[in-house]
Amino acid sequence: MKAAWNLPGGVVLVPEARDLARYCGFLRHKGRQYSIRLSVRISSCGEAQVVSLDVDESLAAVVRGSAHMSTLQKSVETGSLNPCGVIKEIFHVLEGVSANSKQSSQPNCCWGPSALTRLMQQLETIGWNYVSSIDYSSNQVSISVIDSGHRQHKIRVTVPSDYPESPPSASCDLPGDVSVPVNADLTQLVAAYKIAIEGYQSLWKELDEIDTSTWVLSPPKSAFLVSTTRRIALATHCSLQITIDPAATRGIPTCVFLGPEVLISPLKERFFSRVDSWDVNASVLHNLQRSLDIAFPSQDDASMDDISVECGICCGYELDGTIPNKMCENQACHKSFHESCLREWFKSITTTSKDPSSSAAPVQMGFGSLIFGKCPHCNVRISVKDSH
Repeated sequence: MKAAWNLPGGVVLVPEARDLARYCGFLRHKGRQYSIRLSVRISSCGEAQVVSLDVDESLAAVVRGSAHMSTLQKSVETGSLNPCGVIKEIFHVLEGVSANSKQSSQPNCCWGPSALTRLMQQLETIGWNYVSSIDYSSNQVSISVIDSGHRQHKIRVTVPSDYPESPPSASCDLPGDVSVPVNADLTQLVAAYKIAIEGYQSLWKELDEIDTSTWVLSPPKSAFLVSTTRRIALATHCSLQITIDPAATRGIPTCVFLGPEVLISPLKERFFSRVDSWDVNASVLHNLQRSLDIAFPSQDDASMDDISVECGICCGYELDGTIPNKMCENQACHKSFHESCLREWFKSITTTSKDPSSSAAPVQMGFGSLIFGKCPHCNVRISVKDSH
């Protein structure tokens, strides 16, 4: 940018996108560094014209009230200045500001010229079509990747201020850790994450079929790419929690049946009696349906009332990352509760006890053992683990 526009010294501008219509960077003046962002358009004569200008709060604080800055903004609005002209005008405004003007303590731009140049070169290598955002004030770069299954992934990269002396780090919503070469640069880091993402395709394919063909009670959709576990509705008051091994995606998953014992016992017996005939050439969902010999309800043909998965105390489903997993064994009730809600309920009644046969023996809570009380809906005895 500097060579093409003949920018003054102490100025760095880099493109934010491949269309070269938006630029970010910084300028230095008297030992201070200020962030700037501008948009340009190419005139019919082939000249770049600045059509918008944004400056960080520290620069805005310095030039606030300057009549010349107001004139500069009007010139930008009319597209009468090229990038070099805008930068020179900003320097002119700064030179005209009184030495005792109040200075802002906003932080400097995170990357120096050397680090920023290397970063831009490597983003060019990765491809600007993969770059979804660059935050010049917090060392963050967001890389968007579409996998072979057409799922979108965001790789959140932190690039140190002294890059490439210090290596970048990254995070992404994946079920496991990513193996990254020691001291990997940005291109190597992104390549490692792309390989890891492709490595989970068979897992996500199995889970996608479950997600689209059953009623998944948990986790929330926002965690589908991270979690290898699904809690699936089976029938009223009954659900199945499965965990798939990413290394053996069509093997037998870990299965936990949730619900009143009188309802889930027949399902468990049916499943474990047929588990030896599990077919690794068929999908997990197909094997589950064959083993359990039931039709899985879906949200398209069932309602929340049919499944009754909400808590019988708070009337909600998710609470502080937990779901109702304690159920009343009374066949006429079978209400579900969050354990924390049930503990709070037991605190409010005088019949709470650590003795399952007792009906009126209040106890102090907090010792990690079972406590017993009355179901808030049917008054049948029910237990829950004491608070930690």
